[in-house]
Amino acid sequence: MSKLLLKSLDCQLDEKERARLDKALAEDEALRQMKKEYELMRSTLATFEPGFSASFSENTLGKLGSSLVHHQENQLVFRFILRLGVSAAAAVLILLMIVLYKEQSLRIDSLMGFSGLTPDDFDNLFANY
Repeated sequence: MSKLLLKSLDCQLDEKERARLDKALAEDEALRQMKKEYELMRSTLATFEPGFSASFSENTLGKLGSSLVHHQENQLVFRFILRLGVSAAAAVLILLMIVLYKEQSLRIDSLMGFSGLTPDDFDNLFANY
C-alpha cells in the first residue's frame, strides 16, 4: 500500500486506486502517519534553499585556478621533454650518418672511433700516462 501512497503523491490515481488508498488510510493509522511524514518532507524540500558562504565562490574558483596552473605546468614539462628527446634523437642520427659516410660502416669500432687503429697505436697512446 505504501507504493500506492507514493504514487498518489507523484501523480493522479484512477478511481479504483483512489478508493483503495482512501479505504486503507481510513483503516491504518501507520499509513496515515506515513502520509503525513511524506507530505512534511515534500513541503520541506519544496521550500529548501541551499546557502553558500561568501567565500564559497572564491574557494571554488581558487581551486579551479590552481588546478589549471598545475595542468599548464605539466604541459610545459611534457613539451620540454618532447623537444629535448626529438633534439637528442636528431643529434644521434646526424652522428650516425657522419660515421657511416666517413667509415662506410656502422661496426662498433667505427662508432667508437677506433677503426684503422692497431694494438701498437694503443700502446703509444697510453705510454704517456
